[in-house]
Order: sequence, then C-alpha cells, then structure tokens
Amino acid sequence: MKPEAQEAIDPRWLVTVEDLPLIARSVVHGFLSGLHRSPWLGHGSEFASYRPYIQGDDLRRVDWKVWGRTDRLFVKECLNERNLRVHLVLDATASMDFGQPSKIRYARAAAASLAYLCLHQNDAVGLTCLGQTAELLLPPSSSNRQMEELLLELVRRETGGHAELSDAEKELGALLEKRGMLVLLSDLLVPAEAFAAFLQTLSARDQEVVVFRILCPEEIDLPLHDAVLMEDVETGAKVRVDPDEFRERYRSSFAKHRSELRRISEDFEADLVECRTDEPLDEILITYLDRRWRTF
Repeated sequence: MKPEAQEAIDPRWLVTVEDLPLIARSVVHGFLSGLHRSPWLGHGSEFASYRPYIQGDDLRRVDWKVWGRTDRLFVKECLNERNLRVHLVLDATASMDFGQPSKIRYARAAAASLAYLCLHQNDAVGLTCLGQTAELLLPPSSSNRQMEELLLELVRRETGGHAELSDAEKELGALLEKRGMLVLLSDLLVPAEAFAAFLQTLSARDQEVVVFRILCPEEIDLPLHDAVLMEDVETGAKVRVDPDEFRERYRSSFAKHRSELRRISEDFEADLVECRTDEPLDEILITYLDRRWRTF
C-alpha cells in the first residue's frame, strides 16, 4: 500500500474538523491511492429484462418509450449488473452521543466516507436514521446531488430516542425488494436476539449486510476507579456502581455479548467490523475494504 494510504485520520482531528466532505475525501483518496481499485466493481451493459420502477431508482434507467406506450414506469436491467444499491443505516439513538469524539460523530464520518466511495463508482446510496423512530431520509440514488443531500442529512441528525433495529427494516420496506447491501453503523448495544432477528430478516430479503460497530474505549475497558452514579441515556434508569467490584463482571458480560454478535454475524454471513473511536477512521476502513476487495 502506498504511503498516501497510510496517512491516518487521527481521531482527535474528528473532534476539531467540522467538514464531513473533507473527511470523506481524505479517507477515500487514501484507499484509492493505495489500491487503485474499488471493493465494489463494474456493471454489465447487455440488456436482460425490464422490472417495475421502485422509488429511489435512477431515473436515467427508466425506459421512457415504454412509459409513453403503457403509462407505467419500467427500469432496464442488464446481464451481470453489479452496481449496488447501498442502504446506509445510521444509529442516532441516545447511546451514540458518548465519547470524545462521540460515537455519532465517528459514525457520521464513516457513513460520509462510504457514501463518497459508492457514488465515486456510480453505485446508488441512500440513508436511513434510527432515533426516536426509524426514518428513511434518502432513497438510494447515484444522482449528482446525492452526496450533497446525504451530507446535509448527516450533519442535521441529532441523537435521541431508542428505535429498534427492526424498525429500520420496516421503514425501508419495498426498497429491500431488490438485492442490495445494507450498511449499519451502530454501537449495537442491543440484545443479541434482536440483532439475530434483524440479520435473519435481511438475509431472507437477499440483502448483503455490513455492520460497523462503533464503541468508545470506556465502554470496552471501564477504566473508572471511583464509585459513580451511572444513567442509561435511553431509559433514564440510574444505578450506583463501584467500578472495582463491578469491572470484572462487566468485562465478562461485554466479552460474552461481543462473542455472540460475532457468532450471529458469521451465521448469517454478515461482515462485522469493530471500530474504536480512539483508532484512526481511515485505517479501519482501508483495512476492511482492502480485505473485502481481496475476496473477489
């Protein structure tokens, strides 16, 4: 890999830089400079068939002559078509507003970088947000304005609420009828059973799933030494904790949950990428995308 691809984005930079496009371009430039190839490649050009238009499809692929004859919208599909429809699902529930940089800030930067990469190679990308509820903000598109619209949605999303993973699948609805990829950016502080049910549903709908699990070091290591009053930011429940007495039990429970998430991901052939907010974002993405490209 070239030196340009190893110039890591320091997590401290994420705290001070407000420019998401700059972060996204820096990550993608490092990746493309290092590999000269994309992890999601090419598309076919030989016509195969028509299918009904689904909201979010690129209007450039609509056959307007057919529309003129039938008054119905149909999209051309090609043999060996490999352009993706990528659904970015951003967890903006209350638990994501934690850490320095916060998990939500790290997730926004990762989402912007992945969107930039997808649109760079003409894949369609959309955005759904989990907060008080699940909300489809942008259907997948590869239009010229999609990156600008996506960045605007990312920066205006505030954290709050505790929507479920299943809400995202329900909100996307018919958009998942066509094979595609769903990328979840979340701390996955959810019961393992809920994660399994989410992946099972997406697998049944022929969606490839990539999960970026974003955590702060404090959540993994619990470095506290004095007794503290902890509050669940999503439910408001409070409990006094003596870290010295609680630490080993917490770490054991955390490790068990982490192991369960990994096993479930393997069972449903989903990629699970763990990200710590004290680790350079571009190193994490470049390493993952490099490994993904090498599997083709």
